Amino acid sequence: MDMKTELRTLTEVITTKDGYYREETAERVVRILEETAETICHGGRYDNARLSDFNQSIQDMIMTHPSMYVWGGVGTGKTHLAVARAFEALRTTGISYWDTKAGCGNIRRWDPLTSDTLVFGSVPELMFEIRKSFNDRSAPSEGQILDKYRSAYFLVLDDLGANRVTPYCLEALYLIIDYRYRNNMPTLITSNLDPEALAKEYDDRMASRILSLGGVLGFRGSDKRRTK
Repeated sequence: MDMKTELRTLTEVITTKDGYYREETAERVVRILEETAETICHGGRYDNARLSDFNQSIQDMIMTHPSMYVWGGVGTGKTHLAVARAFEALRTTGISYWDTKAGCGNIRRWDPLTSDTLVFGSVPELMFEIRKSFNDRSAPSEGQILDKYRSAYFLVLDDLGANRVTPYCLEALYLIIDYRYRNNMPTLITSNLDPEALAKEYDDRMASRILSLGGVLGFRGSDKRRTK
């Protein structure tokens, strides 16, 4: 079952679960979830991405860390894992994680009808959005773009390291990542750079913030570490 079909079946559950949504808003909620799913499935390529595609140790790690840095070579499964995790957040409309500030287990529920959002984008796309804002007055402003990524309830930044690193790129990324680090906001970043290469490419300060977000998972070689 693909993402949109599975989300469509949640209409009744979303309507009745804990009385959280009234019946008249349930259909709107599912529509928002479907539209968000459309943005993360890469034109249908990852329609069927699920956490169950990966072995249990990876599933356990990704579900017990609110934030992750996932690195590895091309074709090792980084984006597949990111899409699967984002879909799980959509499917459950919430992320369960250990709240380090409260010192206890906690579940934060993402509500599609509020300003909280799930944002999935590649770093090259983010830089393109910002450059476009400089010359296109009809496009969102630089500040609006940065706010979208900074304030997202759950953020996936895919392909860190695939773009040319400029001083402005460093500054923009640091503003986003530092804000999310200081506010303990769930963030998943994928990259082709191992931790050592990350520090060389983006400087020690940036690497420290990224690696301090949460767990670090490396996909080595051609082993996708997926169950068959």
